Amino acid sequence: MIVFVHGSQSDRRVWGPLLELAPTGTQVSTFDLPDHGGSADEPTPDPEPLRRALVDHVNALPAQTVTLVGHSLGAHLIASTAERLEGRVERAVLLSGFDVLHEVDEALYRAMADGLEGGRLDLELLREMALDAAVGEAELSPELRGLVTQMQVMSFERAVRSLRRGLLLGPPSVCRYGFEATVLHGRDDAAIRFELGEELARAGTRARLVPLDTESHLLPLTHAAELAPHVYG
Repeated sequence: MIVFVHGSQSDRRVWGPLLELAPTGTQVSTFDLPDHGGSADEPTPDPEPLRRALVDHVNALPAQTVTLVGHSLGAHLIASTAERLEGRVERAVLLSGFDVLHEVDEALYRAMADGLEGGRLDLELLREMALDAAVGEAELSPELRGLVTQMQVMSFERAVRSLRRGLLLGPPSVCRYGFEATVLHGRDDAAIRFELGEELARAGTRARLVPLDTESHLLPLTHAAELAPHVYG
């Protein structure tokens, strides 16, 4: 069974193009993390409830072992819960992910959260900024813009918690994982820099890095055909 774990300011809809490419008979499982999509609000920015939700979801599945596919925050959650999922994960595919955010990345998250709470930034502008960073002008189509905008429609409180959550991902919650993994990352990703993807690959004892020549961060939406052999192969 393949379990798909979406990223921040996203939900299970991000997997639509990849799911359409699933071979006949493939067993898949998607879900919305707490404080995302149709799931209930999580009143704190603490990432631990999201990690527990991932572990609980996997442990509730009938399959003995699973393949985990994570995007962005989802990739980080998979790697950082590796010890709790020991024996359940056969392999993982980590897309546009990161090990630990650097100070420069944290400063951006903090500035956006402070801007929202201080009234210097509104949700509409935040969505436009996120869209530009997540897709890139070369990949942006009207259809893609519409879907991403829908996924990013959230309450003011959720938006602030999403940004604050990025500041609490580690250290000390540095990812160290031993299952087989393929890490795919755009060389010009503006949302999560390629350097962070390299570090995520180095954090795995059996991980390999596959660079993609793109500025897109939303690889499941923009590069589904290139991802499919790694996910379903």
